Parts: sequence; structure tokens; C-alpha cells
Amino acid sequence: MGPCETIDPLIQALLNPSRHGKDVTAVTLVETHISWVLLTGKIALKIKKPVKLPFLDFSSADARRRYCEEEIRLNRRLAPEIYLDVVSIGGTRDDPVLDREPAFDYAVRMREFPSEARLDRRIADGAVLLADIVDLAELVGEFHAQLPAAPADSGLGTATEIVRSVEKNLAETAAAVPAKLGPHSTVHSYLLEQGKRLKGALNQRKQAGAIKECHGDLHLEN
Repeated sequence: MGPCETIDPLIQALLNPSRHGKDVTAVTLVETHISWVLLTGKIALKIKKPVKLPFLDFSSADARRRYCEEEIRLNRRLAPEIYLDVVSIGGTRDDPVLDREPAFDYAVRMREFPSEARLDRRIADGAVLLADIVDLAELVGEFHAQLPAAPADSGLGTATEIVRSVEKNLAETAAAVPAKLGPHSTVHSYLLEQGKRLKGALNQRKQAGAIKECHGDLHLEN
């Protein structure tokens, strides 16, 4: 967080260990562009930022609740022991109370795992074998295979929809980059050219039933 940025009052309040129960002695904040994650030692709370972007809209409390419920629904399929439930946050933004109604905001409650268990750190420590990666690939592949495909008559996964999403992201980022700077226009042209080049392959994937409701990012920091 830069020197000019301020912490949201809700997050500032929830950094107080006393708001998380008598066994919590410290709270650590991990921030992404769309979420705040509060680590308490045993439980992690993910609170969605009230932002609106081309690919998501967290601008209302009701929308944040729905996205929290969807995150639980989708991720419990692979990790039910991690993704626990949706937490109602009552009280006020300056004086919040967890598991309180009426709620003004919501959080995804997860079981916190040790930071040394993250895959990137296990790889750095030399604790991951080729057999582990093969097992992981088979697990993810089997999970994908048993999921139903997106409806054939929906726009999901079509070349047109993918290019439209890319164009929205480009328009959003262009507002933050001076037009005279070359890199953004270069990226813009390159991505649209690739969209045209890959149009046939993307539509073939849709027709083959490869577009599915799977999971979020797969990366080593998990």
C-alpha cells in the first residue's frame, strides 16, 4: 500500500484481533486489486472490495453477498475443508461485528493453511516431486472432465465474447495510461490481432464442449 493510500475503515477495524475471538492475537492483511484477506492464524476472511470493473461488479452489498456465495459454491467442490461459509458483517463500518445481522457487508470464511504449505514455497524448498505434479494434473483434469459444458446457445466462450471482454479491459486500462505512450497501443493491437487469428480455434473449443464452470486462477500461491 502506497503512502497516499488509506485503509478502509472496515478493514482497519477488523485488523483488531479482539474482533475475531479470544484466541486471536494478531491479524495480517493481504490485499489484491479486488479483495482484502484477513489472516487470523486459524481462519481467513476474504472481503470483496466495493469496486466495479469490466469483468465484475462488487459495487453493492447485495452483489458482494452473491459473489461470496458463488465463491463458496464453486470452490467447495475441490476444497470443502478450506471453504467454510459466508460471514455476515453487522454493526457499522467503523465498528463491525462478525456473524451479525442485519448485515452491511459479507466475507468468505476459509480455513487458513500455513504459509509454508503454499505450492510456490514448497517448490522453492524442494519438497515437490514430479509425482506430486502428475497427481495434481490428474485431479484437475478429472475435475474438468466431469463438469457439464456451457450451453451451446450461450455466448460463453465464443470468440466474439472473449474479444469483447478483452476490449473492455483495454478500454478500462487506457483511461489510466496516457494515449501518447506506445506500450498500451501496442498491446491493444497485438491482442486484437490474436483474437482474429484464434477465432476459429476458440469457436471450435466452444463447439467441442470445452467451456465449463470450473474454478478461479490456478497459480502457485495456493
